[in-house]
Amino acid sequence: MAGQPARSSRSEREECERLASFPELNPNPVIETGADGAVTYANPATRRLLPDLDFLGSNHPLLAGVPDLKARLQYGPDDAVIEDVPVGDRCFQRGVSYVPSCDRLRVYAVDVTDRKRAERELQLWGHVLHHAAWGVVVVDPSSNSVLAANPAFAAMHGYAVDEMIGKNLADTLAPESRGDLPAHARLAVERGRHVYESIHIRKDGTRFPALTDVTAHTDAEGNVLYRAANVQDITERNEAEESLRSLNARYEAILAAVPEIVMEVDARKVYVWANRAGYEFFGDDVVGKEAAHYFEGEQETYATVQPLFNGGEQVVYVESWQRRKDGARRLLAWWCRVLKDADGEVTGALSTARDITELKRIEENLHKSEERFRRALENVPDVVVLYDRDRRIQYINDATRQVTGRPTSDFIGHRDDEIWPPEVYGNYLPALEQAFATKTIQSLEATLAIPDSGTRALRITCVPLLDGDGEVREVLGVTHDFTERKEARDALRRRVEEMAVLHEATRRFLELSDEQAILDTLCRFVVEGFWLKMAWTGLIREDDCAVHPAAKAGFEDGFLASVRMTWDETPTGSGPSGRAIRSGTPCVANDLRADSTYGPWRKEAKRRGYASSASVPLVVDGDVLGTLNAYAAEAGRFNGELVRVIASLTNAAAIAVHRARLRRKIERDAEVLGERVAERTRALEETNTELKAFAYTVSHDLRAPLRAMEGLSRALLEDYAEALGETGGDYARRIASAAARMDDLIQDLLEYSRLGRAELDLQPVSLDLVLEDAMEEVAALIAETGADVNVEAPLGEAVGHHATLVQILANLISNAAKFVEPEKTPRVRIGVNRGEHSVRLWVQDNGIGIDEEHFRKVFLVFERLHGVETYQGTGIGLAIVRRGAERMGGRAGVESAVGRGSRFWVELPKVKEE
Repeated sequence: MAGQPARSSRSEREECERLASFPELNPNPVIETGADGAVTYANPATRRLLPDLDFLGSNHPLLAGVPDLKARLQYGPDDAVIEDVPVGDRCFQRGVSYVPSCDRLRVYAVDVTDRKRAERELQLWGHVLHHAAWGVVVVDPSSNSVLAANPAFAAMHGYAVDEMIGKNLADTLAPESRGDLPAHARLAVERGRHVYESIHIRKDGTRFPALTDVTAHTDAEGNVLYRAANVQDITERNEAEESLRSLNARYEAILAAVPEIVMEVDARKVYVWANRAGYEFFGDDVVGKEAAHYFEGEQETYATVQPLFNGGEQVVYVESWQRRKDGARRLLAWWCRVLKDADGEVTGALSTARDITELKRIEENLHKSEERFRRALENVPDVVVLYDRDRRIQYINDATRQVTGRPTSDFIGHRDDEIWPPEVYGNYLPALEQAFATKTIQSLEATLAIPDSGTRALRITCVPLLDGDGEVREVLGVTHDFTERKEARDALRRRVEEMAVLHEATRRFLELSDEQAILDTLCRFVVEGFWLKMAWTGLIREDDCAVHPAAKAGFEDGFLASVRMTWDETPTGSGPSGRAIRSGTPCVANDLRADSTYGPWRKEAKRRGYASSASVPLVVDGDVLGTLNAYAAEAGRFNGELVRVIASLTNAAAIAVHRARLRRKIERDAEVLGERVAERTRALEETNTELKAFAYTVSHDLRAPLRAMEGLSRALLEDYAEALGETGGDYARRIASAAARMDDLIQDLLEYSRLGRAELDLQPVSLDLVLEDAMEEVAALIAETGADVNVEAPLGEAVGHHATLVQILANLISNAAKFVEPEKTPRVRIGVNRGEHSVRLWVQDNGIGIDEEHFRKVFLVFERLHGVETYQGTGIGLAIVRRGAERMGGRAGVESAVGRGSRFWVELPKVKEE
């Protein structure tokens, strides 16, 4: 070959032996045929892997269509035709090339059965995920980005699947749920599986609640590889699509035929010959170099071929990383065969190699993908069953075992008619047969009586899985149980009908202010709305135990005048009306002829055609006003549903009656109340005048002696310290300190008193400006304690009073800086949390903390948890915080633990948006 180094001379016999040994040592089938397809040569691997070639010859499946390729290959003898060929239960990748010199066709074959099986299984898991009813998402644990998502997950959020890939999972959550995402992820890792509910947000901004079942998948060392989650929109639970999105395209790889490398080394392990593939891989200068030069870092692997050169082995197989001429490291699979001369002496070795780097990577990715889909499939709540061409079950998921309560062995290898009775499998068998016959997805809904599970409403989907030839290889059955949703839908329909009646009746009750009109309307709605015979209302009084008729509707015909009903323990009080009044709950007599308690009224009821009755008490705030009594012409008419609806009507009427009575009472009491209000107003004005006078006295007259005591004490210390001595000086300092504390206490009491009297003009206030003013007030204390104050700005706005908020915030910051263990730097954080209707301003410290049993106590006046000699203060600061918050329409509280700091907060109304 031009451009290659000259060969060393050798005999013609050795040359022929070397060339003949190449196909002989190849581990894959190598076959040569004549132009008519007749086999002229087959290497040992062919005879080992395809023993039937000897008697099938050109009729062998591997050689199908080979002669037809001659004309095509004659115009490009250096090219090859590569294709997949099935041979029995195996699959080979066949390469056919033409050898012009001898007018022969050469066939190379590589067994790719395992790869095809892996691709088929991967396709299976992709089909399962694509047709799952729940949303499925796979998340990267480090970046929280979406690695994969099925159509159900993307659709429920209003996105296309491609838009979801790479998206941060937190972006699919409403703001109030995003903060909980790290905690849920941590629980999934700790528990292996974690189920929680959260609020999600769609692309168009609409929100919906979702149930998330997340599983953390780890490697052998416990490192989290990814998180897989099933997500269900529980706003319309069970209406999601019953399919899982196939991720097959992302993880599928196709192995390509790679020309094999052929290299020869001499006894010194120096390359003396290489074919074209060898030169292309190692470079034009490979001949003449020692093989060890290319086994960089692979010394141990290189040593495994030494037995060849010792004459102890004939063929050795090794896998080794090799450096390609462009610098890339590639994994090569080597088959090495010893070469000997006529005397049996080792002259070198002939090696063939093929690049299996991509094959290894593809196999590893396919394995990981299959494992990932298997794990995801096991978490799908729907029943998943895989059928082969004979309709025998090949796979079931964990949900199948849980729903049926039967082991895997009851399903695998069996047909449905061997598992279920005809009344069960006969309902869905036609859909399964149609999926096989038409190659299309078949769906149906059926209500089946499942043994040990009762009657269930099921949606069954049969998905055909096709092979490379477009034939149905298997069918995937996905069964979704929507019994609860169907029952809820039926109940909702009934409820809508009931609500229509309730709405109209309630509307009429709201329009009426007269008690008699309300009771008349109630009786009319019950009779006309539910096709009853008669209804009447009876009221009770405190002066007797009788039930006094107040209103009626329907066919009464003197019934109320001919009977007497009470609510005591006498026979006339033992019927449904009496029991309903005493118990405060509905009572039913569904067969008046057989009900022993209905004796006193049976004759009159029968004469008017009443067969059943129900009594529902009119109750308001636990007080029974009377009862509604309804009668039907047929027995058993008053089932639980009807009684519940009538009770709803009765409750609405009872409230309307109570409202009418209250209106009458309010009108009667209005004049008396006006006089009492005026009298109390005058008393309050007098009390406020006295409080103002007291505050003035405390502020001026009481504080003056205290200032004098403090001033004189300090004068004694400055002018007569020597005469006073150590004990006298200590007494003087104590007097000054006590006077100062008393003055602070009086000042705080005045502030507390002013908060109770002052008129506060509440309006939108900038919390950032409030913080600036508060920090000016406590600047000296911050400098003295060296406190580190950190603000999560901006704080925004809230409804309040600026000056009061400055006082509250200054008190909280002062406490945070003071109540810290000695020698510990105070660290203060200030921030806000925003709710739907409120703003919570909080101040957090690293101080001594508070036991939970003292949370309420610390906000009371003069309540201290520590002596003044330990921590300074009057015990009124937090009381001012609480009163100020309440005066602004808010509230105050604390979150704390002993030794772990505290977070004090003030909750204020939120500024309404225009």
